[in-house]
Amino acid sequence: MIRWKAPQEPAMQVNVDATYVSADRRDITGAIIRDREGYVLGASRRICPSTPSTFAAEATTVLHGLCLAGIRSESNLF
Repeated sequence: MIRWKAPQEPAMQVNVDATYVSADRRDITGAIIRDREGYVLGASRRICPSTPSTFAAEATTVLHGLCLAGIRSESNLF
């Protein structure tokens, strides 16, 4: 199991994860932003009903995290 590790001050951290259901060709992604204390500053999830591959699911997951960070206009992200 990988455990969350706090970023150094003054950075915040964005974590993302995805699952890909090949039979349905869909992916479910999640993103979360935490501060140094571990407090959640923002979170989001997304379901995409037409994802062609695992690679595409992983790529859109990274984009999802970047979009969440952009919405919060955070510049100190780790």
